[in-house]
Amino acid sequence: MPGKKEIVAGIRLEGEKKFKDDVASINKNLTAMKSELGKVSAEYEGQANTLEALTKKQEILNRMLDEQKRKVSATEAGLKNAKQNYENVGKALEDLYIDLEKANDKLK
Repeated sequence: MPGKKEIVAGIRLEGEKKFKDDVASINKNLTAMKSELGKVSAEYEGQANTLEALTKKQEILNRMLDEQKRKVSATEAGLKNAKQNYENVGKALEDLYIDLEKANDKLK
């Protein structure tokens, strides 16, 4: 808008898109593995405690555990990144506040 001055502030977290994409991918994989687990359960209905059925379930559950570990890792990395970005923004804001005080002192 011509003649109108605006100040717009925002925080864009670096790596946020990658984090969201990683978590979405992991969630998709976990959903597929849950379906696979259901399929194995249905396949071995009535024979759920056979060595073959339990082995297949264990394989799927181990993969699910690995995906959950990946999700925890991605979340920890995202949290670390967010904390760092917020600290940087806080420092920059503090510097701006000091500059504002100095400018106000010069006007007096």
